[in-house]
Amino acid sequence: MTEEKKKKDYYPEVKDQTEEEKTLDAIAESIGVYDEGLGRRMVDLGYDKDTAFLIGFIPIIQVAWADGKVDARETKKLYELAESRGLEKGSKGEEFFKKLITEKPDDEFFTRSLKIINEIVAKLPEKTRKESLKDLSSYCIAIATASGGVMGFGKKISEEERKLMREMAEELGTGQSESAKKLLSQLVE
Repeated sequence: MTEEKKKKDYYPEVKDQTEEEKTLDAIAESIGVYDEGLGRRMVDLGYDKDTAFLIGFIPIIQVAWADGKVDARETKKLYELAESRGLEKGSKGEEFFKKLITEKPDDEFFTRSLKIINEIVAKLPEKTRKESLKDLSSYCIAIATASGGVMGFGKKISEEERKLMREMAEELGTGQSESAKKLLSQLVE
């Protein structure tokens, strides 16, 4: 089934969509998965049409928070990665992103977001899934190493970050193909 067909099945043409329907449609468009339940759960967590694309950054942000703070080097790296994926200065998305890296979200937010990410990734075509998980893995490692070590020496990834990345790899590996699990194993090396 093509993505266009999935979209039409998910949201048949309606001339007078409610604001909620418009939001759910925009979220589905943003994440590339047309599943009303996922969209509603994202809205419950505070995502909307302007911020839905940021769900893929939640594991990366969580890694940045692993030691209890997001330092200047991690902030700089997070912005670089987010801007390369479409974050625009002065946008509602940037406002949401900034809040996520300046005010630590609670564990439930991270847990629920990760479950949604797992469901999204599981519904993607194999090639896209593989690329997404590879990007996620390399981004998590980039953030974990952004402020690691002392003057360039020592362990680049802290034990807290390593433990968290193992837990995320296990969660994201649930229900994934063998090739996806292999990519996620990079997080625990």
